[in-house]
Amino acid sequence: MLYYSRSGEMAAAWELHGHSIEVMHIRCDGDLTPAYRIFSDGSRLSLPHRPQGTVYFDEWSRPDLATVAAWLPTWDRLFDAVQRDYFKYLCELGVAPSDEIAALSLDAPAEHAETPLTRCATNYSTPQEAAPLHGRAHY
Repeated sequence: MLYYSRSGEMAAAWELHGHSIEVMHIRCDGDLTPAYRIFSDGSRLSLPHRPQGTVYFDEWSRPDLATVAAWLPTWDRLFDAVQRDYFKYLCELGVAPSDEIAALSLDAPAEHAETPLTRCATNYSTPQEAAPLHGRAHY
């Protein structure tokens, strides 16, 4: 299933594969930077006929969120939004917090630190009470 996350003028399209977030593309509305694709080895290809302000990722080997965050650190607010939506989705599924899932955080939490998922589990007694994941509409 394809998901969309937003943070201000920035947006990301991503998919879940197991517990991994694979990023398809990101964009920033109003950014005039020519579009380009980043391949799995980190090389880039200009895409002059694609929408400006858009970064596409290798369609044969999509990078995970941590890899994309390392390549493009200035997009950190967007990656935080993707991670937040990911944890909301897990709450909707009723997935219990675990060390394995907490380890997926971009900021590796301390052993007993509160993570977005533990906050979710603490704040909602049932998955139905969790806020729905927004941004599923295609654009």
